[in-house]
Amino acid sequence: MRVSRQPAIVTELASRTSQPPAVRELTQLPFWCALFFWSLLPDTWTPRLNIVDLPVDSKDLLLLGVALFYGVLRMYRKKRREREERTPLLSIFFVLLYAVVSIAWSGMDGTNALAMSYTLLLAGAAVTVGYAVLPLDVKDREAFLSRLVLFLSSVSLLYFAESFFSLGLRSEAGLGYLDFGMQRVKGPLFGASTGHFILLPALGYALDIAIRQRRKLMPIAAAFGLLLAMLGLGSRSAMLSLMACLVLLLLFGNRSIRIAAVGLLVLTAIAAALILFRADEARLTKIDEEGRESTYWATWNKISSGSPASMVLGAGYGGLWPWYLTDMTPTAFTDINLYMPATDYGRMLYHPHSTIVFLVAELGSAGVFFIAVLFRTVANVMRKTARQAILGSALAASCIALLFDLFIFKNARMSVIWWMFVFSAVRATSVQYLSRTRVQS
Repeated sequence: MRVSRQPAIVTELASRTSQPPAVRELTQLPFWCALFFWSLLPDTWTPRLNIVDLPVDSKDLLLLGVALFYGVLRMYRKKRREREERTPLLSIFFVLLYAVVSIAWSGMDGTNALAMSYTLLLAGAAVTVGYAVLPLDVKDREAFLSRLVLFLSSVSLLYFAESFFSLGLRSEAGLGYLDFGMQRVKGPLFGASTGHFILLPALGYALDIAIRQRRKLMPIAAAFGLLLAMLGLGSRSAMLSLMACLVLLLLFGNRSIRIAAVGLLVLTAIAAALILFRADEARLTKIDEEGRESTYWATWNKISSGSPASMVLGAGYGGLWPWYLTDMTPTAFTDINLYMPATDYGRMLYHPHSTIVFLVAELGSAGVFFIAVLFRTVANVMRKTARQAILGSALAASCIALLFDLFIFKNARMSVIWWMFVFSAVRATSVQYLSRTRVQS
């Protein structure tokens, strides 16, 4: 029985590579060109257009073009999706569709409604690229992600060098506060408060490569570069996520993964010692969250004053935080009335600074459903195979960032990379679990 079923599995898995290698490499070229553009071109050099009175970043337009290309290409390939990867894909598009419908009762004016609808288009484009650009073949996908990790590590080191050595690559507008003792690590691809959302999954994959490969120098060097950037962010959320990743690796990993976790701890100590030559750790221990506290209290007051039906449906996408136009206003961060506008329920930050709060407050039960599906997906990655425990732990730890900033619906270009790691982990566990259970049946 076992022997007769095994060739069917081998045939099913092997059939996923139907394109010649040169063609597969060529189809990845638009993504890599876009990623170079997103990562290395400063925002001050990026043209901004005005389309139907809506300010639009040309980098976002490029994302829409790349999404259209890969969406059509993925439809052309017509490969069957397994249930494990179909569930998160359908859930995110369901919640995006619900967000579009909920604009009807959000109370926004026409200009803000158009702007916030555009953000949903960008969020959908990020999911499309993150899912469709991944190669279907296991070896091709691993090679693709290895190149992605090395690229992210190289870019992170460039951002770190600019912050640590003050190379003068940033414009005056790009200089931030010096409450960290040095310029916090940031760049065109990610900000100081958001970078760990993609750096942590990349770090997890670098550790996975180091465990699997005999030549460990390159993945360890990549992991060290990612660690330098993460610690250089000066973000409390980044520190918390990194510690959570280490705990998860020690709790759920096998012997080799636990050894890798100890090695990661050593690398973290070395990177922290290097950064503390310039940085001031006081920022990481000081908690001054008056803006967040005021936002959350105002949100609760608004929600609790509504009807039970409004709690189930949510306030509507943009009903509490129509953030896009403010985000595109250069003076918003120095104008208190734009950055933290007054409402009938108190002052609120112009966006919630928490994906979880946003999903519950604006999208109601649909947002809670998406949170449950996302967490269940990450938990399944960690549960099914020991090897996926590394990337699964990193993804689970990156989800902590959802508590402290707005992702998935904001920062679309970063979301592309995060979705790639999510769908890669789900696809890998789907193939491995499918072959293992069918062969043993």
